[in-house]
Amino acid sequence: MDIILTFQNTHQALAAEEALLAGGLEVRIMPLPATMGEGCGFCLRLGEGDLARAGQLLEARNLDRPFKIYRRSDAGLADYQPVSEKNLDINQPS
Repeated sequence: MDIILTFQNTHQALAAEEALLAGGLEVRIMPLPATMGEGCGFCLRLGEGDLARAGQLLEARNLDRPFKIYRRSDAGLADYQPVSEKNLDINQPS
């Protein structure tokens, strides 16, 4: 499954993309799906298994955390469900 990270502004999205790519993650910047309606209009898509590492990479560069995190559901490509950060251990203390 894919994870979508949304951001408050385009600068945050681009800086996060750069950090994640530099950290070796496969990430793609894309237009924010219309069903999400929040954020700057851009989002990042990555594999669910990369979310914890993405959080570490963003934190290491002192970048703002994503505005929201969504998981693409099995129902279809355009069906995304909000995800609790605590459930995926992004930026949580060890």
